[in-house]
Amino acid sequence: MSSYERYRPIADALVAALTAAQGDAALEQAAIQQAIDDFMAIAGDGDPGEHGLAEYFCENGSVDDPPAIERVPGASEDDIFRWRELMADLAGY
Repeated sequence: MSSYERYRPIADALVAALTAAQGDAALEQAAIQQAIDDFMAIAGDGDPGEHGLAEYFCENGSVDDPPAIERVPGASEDDIFRWRELMADLAGY
């Protein structure tokens, strides 16, 4: 099990929340903030950047298992860019 597997349920919840919220900026922000809070509750002390939070949700993945924000059905490139920027801002990058 990779060190990031413990965060998979949070990533899956983020995908579901962004799918439901798509287009509603307030709900999208709430979904991303919840993912950050849940991730950090598991990660513990430190800065989100030290734990690779944004990288996990926005960059880490593969063709068979893309990052969480790229798994949102119907998400456009603009949506993904917006969520990536919002994740970085809310996490203090």
